[in-house]
Amino acid sequence: MYAVVIIGNGYSDPNFFDEDFLGRISDSEVSWPLKKNNLHKIYLRVRDFYKESLSVTLTEKWTMDFRNEAEETIMNSVDCLLRLVLAASVLHVREQKYFINLLMKQSEALQFFAMEIIREMEKLMPHATGEVGRKANDVSSSGTEISEMRAKVEKLSRENQCLQEELKEMKEERDSLAEQNRTLRTDVEDLSGSSSEVESLRKQLRAANTLKTSVQDSLYKAEAERDHFKKSFEEITKEHTLVLDKLQKLAPLEEEYRKAKDELEEFRLRVLDFEKLNSQVETYKSKIKECNAQKVEMKVLKEKVDTYMQSVIALEDEKRKNGVLKIQVESLRLENKDSNEKHRRELLRAEKAEFEIKRLTDRLKDAEDVKNKLRGECKELNEKLFLNGGMGASKASASSLHDETMEASGFSLQERMLRLEKENEKLQAKESEEIKLMKEELSSMAEKKALVESELNWSQRQLMELEAKLKDAEDCITKGKGLSEDRYSEEQAQKEKLSLNVAQLQARLEQANKQFESVVEEKEELKRQLETAGQNLLAEKEKLRIYMEKARTVIDDVEKQNRAVEAGGLSRHEFDAIRHDRDSYKQMFEALKASFERRRTLKEEEQRLIISHYYDLMMQRQHFNHGEDSARSELMSTPEKSFLARQRQCNNFSR
Repeated sequence: MYAVVIIGNGYSDPNFFDEDFLGRISDSEVSWPLKKNNLHKIYLRVRDFYKESLSVTLTEKWTMDFRNEAEETIMNSVDCLLRLVLAASVLHVREQKYFINLLMKQSEALQFFAMEIIREMEKLMPHATGEVGRKANDVSSSGTEISEMRAKVEKLSRENQCLQEELKEMKEERDSLAEQNRTLRTDVEDLSGSSSEVESLRKQLRAANTLKTSVQDSLYKAEAERDHFKKSFEEITKEHTLVLDKLQKLAPLEEEYRKAKDELEEFRLRVLDFEKLNSQVETYKSKIKECNAQKVEMKVLKEKVDTYMQSVIALEDEKRKNGVLKIQVESLRLENKDSNEKHRRELLRAEKAEFEIKRLTDRLKDAEDVKNKLRGECKELNEKLFLNGGMGASKASASSLHDETMEASGFSLQERMLRLEKENEKLQAKESEEIKLMKEELSSMAEKKALVESELNWSQRQLMELEAKLKDAEDCITKGKGLSEDRYSEEQAQKEKLSLNVAQLQARLEQANKQFESVVEEKEELKRQLETAGQNLLAEKEKLRIYMEKARTVIDDVEKQNRAVEAGGLSRHEFDAIRHDRDSYKQMFEALKASFERRRTLKEEEQRLIISHYYDLMMQRQHFNHGEDSARSELMSTPEKSFLARQRQCNNFSR
């Protein structure tokens, strides 16, 4: 509350220490943690005041944290805070000029204390130049001299008091010894019969006399020291009067010092304004640089727009090419139709050729060799008919399969897309639930860790306190060997209790360390589990991504096919069916070609045989004309010739 009074009455700056701030600080009758919190609030506010109003950054010597300090060690930090408050009240005198007059009316010790603090704080502040600095140094030097003189006076007065107390004690001891001497003399007179007791009493008297002489000597010495201190005290009082005269002479310099300080504050404010203007200029420069960079980006964007326009033109060219390709596909359709018509014509020609072959076979029924050949031809015709029937069935099955695949592909794609969406939602829900669970476990582990650490700190503090108490007890035991046995036993009992408490605390510390290690191990295991879960999630995401990409490709293909169908083009299945039909037509055409060539070869062989037969008949007639004998011999030799020999004869004849 003393610090709050100085803040309110010494330099009540409305920007920092207003009624709202003072209302937030509770009374001193509240609990100890709230007191520490209030002291910490005051310290933070004073630090901000030094930084903003006085442009002073506090060093490590002046930094403190009331919240983490104990009740026994907080007085040093409170003393430091009071020094800061007193220095701030003296240094900030632009609005509170009466504080220095109020300080001059206080005691000399407080004035000396204030001058020391101001000197320490002025080292941190920006120094003034010229006469102001010299005057401040004169005032501070006179203040130091006064403080030194006052310290000497106080020291001498304390020593005088101590000596007077010693004199009183010595007088009391002398009186007590005199009374003992009287009692001893009476005892000696009563016990004059027993010589041993008299001798002991004489010894005691001698010791008392020696003590008396020593006490008298110490009394004489103390009186001499007292006289010496009186003289020194008078000299110091004279010096003190001289110093006070000097201070009265230096009193008019206070106003000049205040004026110089006000000028310094004005200069400091101007420096702050200049720094603000410099910062604004730098911000404008940075904005100009950003504008130049944006211009460069605009140029790059213009170039990108040009490239995009070129790509759009290229796409339009590709669209035109696609239109040309559609026209080419239509032309290929027309060519396919023409090839089908040609194929039909070839079939008609083949049928006509078959009809002619039939007519020739009717003519050559009489020959047995020709019958066997005609039987083979019948077999071949049956095989061809069977092949033609199989090709027609394959055509019908191809068209039906095409329709079925188109229908099945549409349904399967829809089902796959629905299944993929459901799986994706399930995986996302699982992933979010696992992440939530892991976060909850991590938060619980962090809370456990904080509790264990707090218990560890508490146990360590108790250990430190108990060790200190043990050391004090041991010191007392070493010093108090000459004391009574009861006190010694009590101290031993206290020592045993303290050792038991230390053992218990060590056991608790070991348990806390074990718990902390277990918590750390659990945390590491949770981290590993998190890493493995993250890796599994990444793998599942990769699988889903690949699966979705495949599905997208399938969907894109189907959409392209649908667009092509809507635009009048061919779908992939239709194109495959046309190609399959074309391949089947080619195969049929090649098969018919091969059958036609076989029939042509057979026809040629039949013609050769017929020619050879007619040639034989003509030769027989010629031989018959020449003579019956030669004709008979030739007729007998002809049936013995083989079919190959007769074919050779026909070939020779054709050549």
